[in-house]
Amino acid sequence: ALDAATDCSSTLGSPRGPLRYRRRSYGSQLMQRTLQLAASTPAPALPAKAPTFKSMRTTRTDMTHPWEDCIVQFSSPVYLVEEDDGEVVLDIVRVGPTDEPCQVSYATRDCSAKADLSFKATAGTVYYEPGEFSKSIAVPLISNTRWDTHVEFAVELLEDGLVGGVLGHYLHETRVKIIDDDTFPSTRFKDQVLAQDFDSIPRLGLLWEYISRNLGEPLVQQGTRKMLLLAVLDRPSDAKESYATESNLRSLRGPGLFLMFKLLLNLYILQFVLSQNFPEEELLIVQETCPSSSRRVTY
Repeated sequence: ALDAATDCSSTLGSPRGPLRYRRRSYGSQLMQRTLQLAASTPAPALPAKAPTFKSMRTTRTDMTHPWEDCIVQFSSPVYLVEEDDGEVVLDIVRVGPTDEPCQVSYATRDCSAKADLSFKATAGTVYYEPGEFSKSIAVPLISNTRWDTHVEFAVELLEDGLVGGVLGHYLHETRVKIIDDDTFPSTRFKDQVLAQDFDSIPRLGLLWEYISRNLGEPLVQQGTRKMLLLAVLDRPSDAKESYATESNLRSLRGPGLFLMFKLLLNLYILQFVLSQNFPEEELLIVQETCPSSSRRVTY
């Protein structure tokens, strides 16, 4: 191809044709020489390695184990169960050789679901005889008629007491999701809600169920008591404004216990604390001495 291109350039009378050919010819020769040197150079010998096997399993402590080890784990990372099922059954399996006995302990752990509220705390130990590879455990569930979100708890295999195997790296723990089947705000109108017959639900009854459901929460109860206490004892927000206009009078809240306590305190100071005829030992609280009268008064 280079010869043909050179002949063509010479025929057309290009003065740069022979120079291009010489440059390309020199470059191709240099590349061929480099390839020859690389092919003649022997490759360095690699150090001999002892035959090794690749571990297919690791424990929670990142210690490698061959397939000869018996791996104990749950059969699934997640179990779904309805609240009214009564209990959830979990399978603990072992993978690998089963010709030796094995035992492993387990225990439940609270997450969004709490023990004695959504489930019963459970712990124990399972034993595998030679040839057995699967065991089942049951965790009792606690059902209620109160609406709640879907909650979950965990069941984990313990390293303490583990004999004849190693724990799985991921499936040493499983989660149990409890699906709540109650309706909001209560189960009083559950049939109508499930049938989507909302017209047959009395409005006042539904409102009362909603209020009762909110007041049943401990956090809502605490906030409600605090709000009522502040509403009774707190100073009216518009007390510093002018009372001249009728709109201000309408916007003012009625007098609360704060104003009554303030009035009684003023009467106590005027009639007893500042009175010269009232003995100071009969005062309720004595904190400092008045310079003008040389008697202790309370402010």
